[in-house]
Amino acid sequence: MISTRRNTISTLGFWTACAAGLLAGTAQAQVHEGDIILNTSTGTIRTGSLQGASFVERRVFVSTLGFIAPDFSSDPGFDNAPGTFAPSSRTGFTLRDALRKWTGTDFGIAQGIIPPERMLLTRGPLSALTPTTASTQAGFSLQAGSNGQWHRHYEFTLQAPASDGVYLLAMSLWNTAPTAPAESETFYIVFNQNAPLSQVQAAEAWVLAELLSPPAACDSIDFNNDSLFPDDTDLVEFLAVLAGSPCESCNDIDFNNDGLFPDDSDLLAFLRVLAGGSCDV
Repeated sequence: MISTRRNTISTLGFWTACAAGLLAGTAQAQVHEGDIILNTSTGTIRTGSLQGASFVERRVFVSTLGFIAPDFSSDPGFDNAPGTFAPSSRTGFTLRDALRKWTGTDFGIAQGIIPPERMLLTRGPLSALTPTTASTQAGFSLQAGSNGQWHRHYEFTLQAPASDGVYLLAMSLWNTAPTAPAESETFYIVFNQNAPLSQVQAAEAWVLAELLSPPAACDSIDFNNDSLFPDDTDLVEFLAVLAGSPCESCNDIDFNNDGLFPDDSDLLAFLRVLAGGSCDV
C-alpha cells in the first residue's frame, strides 16, 4: 500500500514537473500586459496596450521613479507578440526632445523651459542621455529574439539634481531589418518623482490634449470589418470588446480616437454614428 502511494506521488510529481515546464515555455512567449506593447501590422511600429487580447494604440504612458532605487525605474518595458519583428533584427530608439518638467500648467515647451535634470537610459554597457536643447538624440539598439519577439526593459535614471516633480520623456522606435516597419510616431512617458497623483493626472491630460495630433474622426462603423454595416453584429462585437472580450478582426475600442479608452464617450459616439448621427456631439 505504501509502495503504491509512493509510486502515485512520484507519478504526480513527474507530470507536475512536465506541466510546469510547458507553462514556463508558454510564459516566455506571452506578452506582458503592463509593458508598452508594439505592433507592426500597419507597416509602422505602433505603441499601445492590450485590451483583452486586442491591441489598442496609445502614445502616452506613466511610470514612477524610486520604487527600486532613488531616481530610478525600469518600467515601462517593451514587448510584442512573436513574429512582430524580423528574427535577430535590432530595434532602437531616438530621444525626440530634452527632458521636460511639469510647471503646474504645462511642460514649458512653448516657453523653451528645459530643467537641469536629464534622463539616462541604459541597458548593460549601452547608454544614452536626453539632450540639453530642444533637439533629437540618437539612442541605441537591442536585438530581437529568434522568434521576432522584442521584450526589453531600459533602465531610466533621473540625473542630478533629481528634484521632485513630474517629468516628460519623448521617444520613437525604429528597426533595422531590410524590410523594416516605419519608425514609430513620437510617444511619451510621464515620470512621477514624488509628486501628488493630481499633478501626474493633470500632466498626462495635458500631453493628450496638446502634444498628440488632434483627434481624428470616429472609426468606421463596420467595427468587425465584415463589410456589412450598419448592422447589429457591429454593436454586439463592440459591446463585447468594450467588456474585455478579444476580437482579432475588430477595430480598436477607442472609437472616437481621443486617446482615452475604454470609456463611455466611445460607446456614446458609436451609438450616435450607428444611428446615422455625427461622430461629435
